[in-house]
Amino acid sequence: MNRTIVVIFFSFFLAQVLLSGLVAQVEVVSGVFPRSTATAIWFNRAEKRTLCRASLEHGAPLWQPRYRLQGFRGKRLRFGAGSFAELHLTASLKLGNVTVGAGRYALAFDCSDSGAWSIVLLDKAILASKKIAASAPGRTAGLGVLVPVAIAGSDAIADRLAVAFETGEPGTKLVVRWGPHVLRTDVAPADGQAASGR
Repeated sequence: MNRTIVVIFFSFFLAQVLLSGLVAQVEVVSGVFPRSTATAIWFNRAEKRTLCRASLEHGAPLWQPRYRLQGFRGKRLRFGAGSFAELHLTASLKLGNVTVGAGRYALAFDCSDSGAWSIVLLDKAILASKKIAASAPGRTAGLGVLVPVAIAGSDAIADRLAVAFETGEPGTKLVVRWGPHVLRTDVAPADGQAASGR
């Protein structure tokens, strides 16, 4: 009888140890984030042809007042939430001072040691081969193409991460808003032809 009690107790204790070990190794992801897409189309009216179509899909996490875009120097950060944000280009596009070829790119943010911000365009095949998930942007260090962006504050608070292609003078800009922060960079067809529309 006593032996049976000891065996039951030991089995229960062992199960608790194993379960606590398993729980410690499980990453819990809570919440479901909506995904949004910003699209721009550049076309030549005279020649009646599309120069480039760009679509940027991203998770849209909520801004929280406790968040701060400080203390990130020398780090890579997730662009949005959930799976990787993705940029799809049908032709070469000039983003800031960087020309990017047609294709699909995963995105992340980079804050340099000096505090300069960039959007990082990552090769999806390389991410897959290295088994890098969107939840581990730090593992992309040294990978990808950096597109510098200007960052500024805004009185208007974006309650969710929002991306848009905004047209105006002197041209189109890719604009990212989250909370009181706004990141911008110029975008234009890489062939340099005049384009209109979005």
